[in-house]
Amino acid sequence: LHKKSEEDKKPHINELIFNSEKSDSQESNHRNNANKIDRNLRRRRSSSTLSLNRFIHLFQDNNKIFNDINKFSENKATKFKEEVSFVQEKSDNENNNNNSPSFNYLQNKNNKSNITDDSMQTNKNENILKESDSFGNYNYSNLMSKDNIFKENQEKEIKRVKSKKNDNKIDRQRTKSKNNLNHIKETSKQNLRKATIEKREAIGKDEFESKSESIRNNIFLLPEWQRADIVYTYVSMRNEPDTIQVINRALDEGKKVCVPKIFGKEMRFIPIGSVDDLKKGTWGILEPDDKGIYETKPGFMLVPGILLGEDFNRIGYGAGYYDRYFAGCRNEDGWFLAAVAYDFQIRPEIPREELDIYMDAIVTNDRVLRRK
Repeated sequence: LHKKSEEDKKPHINELIFNSEKSDSQESNHRNNANKIDRNLRRRRSSSTLSLNRFIHLFQDNNKIFNDINKFSENKATKFKEEVSFVQEKSDNENNNNNSPSFNYLQNKNNKSNITDDSMQTNKNENILKESDSFGNYNYSNLMSKDNIFKENQEKEIKRVKSKKNDNKIDRQRTKSKNNLNHIKETSKQNLRKATIEKREAIGKDEFESKSESIRNNIFLLPEWQRADIVYTYVSMRNEPDTIQVINRALDEGKKVCVPKIFGKEMRFIPIGSVDDLKKGTWGILEPDDKGIYETKPGFMLVPGILLGEDFNRIGYGAGYYDRYFAGCRNEDGWFLAAVAYDFQIRPEIPREELDIYMDAIVTNDRVLRRK
């Protein structure tokens, strides 16, 4: 009976042990669940605190906000101000109602949790909210003042850019006017050249010979001609005053005669011993052969011209050979430039360019003009 009684009790004891173990397991599960809930509450509370810290940091770092505003376009800056204004209004409404949703959210979470420092955490959250509100108000006004400065700087920059555009526009207009004026001058010079050349080519043979002789005689009477050892002269063409006889006279007087030859955009003078040394070259003008010997010593020079001014300015054919030639050596002592033309080619004043060379004398069939 005793053994049977022990055997009858054994299932009951096993059941009690099992129930006890089950109860321990349930208790462990409850404890784990409670710890899990506690960790979740702490995590949420930490997340809420982090959100508040971010909110505070937004207003603390006003310098960064101001720099960002500078980088944004005007539309983005306006949108940003609206967002800041919305946050400020929301913060003001929360202060007026004394019922911050963020604070209520934290307070409700704290009431549900079993943490012993509920009241301390609640006071801490309240202080954080108060500090964020007060600091937010301060930074907001500071941000608005800096935004006004940004607006003023932006307006100044706009005015400066507009002023610069206007200045550039004025410069372009001046350049255009100058170009137009130069074009008008050049057109005027071209028209004058054309009209003068047509009139010169209309001279008959007898008139040409008579006027050429008068011009030669006036050249030979110049003291500079009589003293000259070297004579630089062009070879006449297209009814220009004849210079072939001038070359022969200079050679007969034992003077060294040099005639120009064209090398691209340059002109060089080559000594000759006779007019027979001349052959047709550039534009059909008589030129000497290139012997590699070029004369550069100062002397007496006859210069062609289509139009000559009484101010001793000269208009040639427009290629600029004589102007370029004398650009580097005009200041040398010993040069005497005598322009040769018919009297109808003389005008009181003609258009002048910066690089134009003044003549020392103008010799025509009727008169000789000397520059003082």
